[in-house]
Amino acid sequence: MSTAGSAAKLKRGVGNPLIDPSGVEVGSIDVSCKFEHEGKESEGAVSLAQPKLESLVKPDEVVVRDGKVRCLFRYPLSKPFVATLRAPDGAGNFTRTALVQAICVEYARIYTEEEAKSTVPVDITSPTNLKRNKTNGPYGIWGHGLGDLHLSNIFYVDEHDALVLGIDS
Repeated sequence: MSTAGSAAKLKRGVGNPLIDPSGVEVGSIDVSCKFEHEGKESEGAVSLAQPKLESLVKPDEVVVRDGKVRCLFRYPLSKPFVATLRAPDGAGNFTRTALVQAICVEYARIYTEEEAKSTVPVDITSPTNLKRNKTNGPYGIWGHGLGDLHLSNIFYVDEHDALVLGIDS
């Protein structure tokens, strides 16, 4: 899906906000969780519907050097958009936990608004469509309910001057 039309409307910000623990800019941050599966420690992505924030690897590490950050939401949306996320309690930066929580809250808001404004039912209406119906609300969500989505990585993309989310379904 091309986001060129959306990107053209974006205002430029201050550049890459992602940092490593020493304060050096990085291109992406890992948001994996550790959990036990069949007696062995494993890693996986964060559920957007039911995030287990306590399982994040390095949850308290500062990953964004500003108290607000632009984030491009594009999957599974037909109409991508950029939201400005704000750190909790006016903090001057985001920890990994705070950033993941803000992303999960925004996705929940997107899905709630879409369902409230769409005239197309969310429920599956065809035996050949095994996922969510494409709705016609402000975001045009298609194919997946919120419970299907997992956040696996976060990237900074200069073209959009925003964080771009690695979402798996």
